[in-house]
Amino acid sequence: MSSPVRARRRPVTDQLERDGEWLLLVEDRAVRVTGLAPVILAFTDDWRTLDELVAELERAFGEAPGDNAAGLVLQALDELAGQDLIELDVP
Repeated sequence: MSSPVRARRRPVTDQLERDGEWLLLVEDRAVRVTGLAPVILAFTDDWRTLDELVAELERAFGEAPGDNAAGLVLQALDELAGQDLIELDVP
């Protein structure tokens, strides 16, 4: 069953990409993101569904261990939303 959750990247003042990590300037603070986060941020230039994000991350990193890919992506989205980097649409 698909999840109705959608995500979209919020605008940042500036960003620097180096060796798979991003350093983002958000208002008056710098935020460093690694791991899944840079791929999620790169792919969410427009609204993306959870299923689209899982598929994109599996293309980038391979299948997640076990059967919890959607759970791992949701966790990453929650963390990014908590840093005001992602806007979530949860109907």
